[in-house]
Amino acid sequence: LAPPNAYHLIIQRGYDPLRTSFGQLYPGGEATSKESVIVTSPLYGVELSGERRETAGVVKAHGAMMVLAWVFCSSVGVIISRYYKDMWPNSGILGERVWFQIHRILMGFCVGLTCLGVILAFAFCRGYSQLKLYPDYIHPILGLIVLILALINPFLTFCRPHPLHKNRPYFN
Repeated sequence: LAPPNAYHLIIQRGYDPLRTSFGQLYPGGEATSKESVIVTSPLYGVELSGERRETAGVVKAHGAMMVLAWVFCSSVGVIISRYYKDMWPNSGILGERVWFQIHRILMGFCVGLTCLGVILAFAFCRGYSQLKLYPDYIHPILGLIVLILALINPFLTFCRPHPLHKNRPYFN
C-alpha cells in the first residue's frame, strides 16, 4: 500500500488545468487518478509535465501574501480611516495624525504584499499563466487588474490636496 494519506482521487465534472495524472472522464463526468497521491502534500504529489514541481511553497506564499494584503491590511486600513479619525485627537506620528499614519502604513503593506504575491505567481508559472478554459483563466487576469489598481492608488493620493485646501471637497 502507498504511504499514509495516499489515495486515488476521484473528481466530479472538473477540468484539470494543471494536466496532472487524471485519466479519461467516465460517461457521468467522474475521473480517477492513475496513481495514488498523498493528499497532505503540496499539489498532492502528482507529476506535472513530466517533472516534479517542488515549488508548491511558492503557491502557498502567493496565497498567504494576498490574504494578508487584502483580508488584513486593506480591510483594517479602511476601517481605521473610516471609524478612527476621532481617536487620538491630540497626538500624532511624524507630524501626521495617528489614524492617518496607521492607514498609510497598512495600505503600503497591502501594495507591497500584492506586488510580491504577483511576482511569486509569475515565478511559479514561469511567466504568464497558460490556463485557457473558463473559469481558470480569469484568476490571472483579475490578479493583474488588482495589481494595476493597487499601484495606481498611491499615485492618486499625491493628487489629493490637504484637508484645509479649497479644492478638497472635490476629492471627498
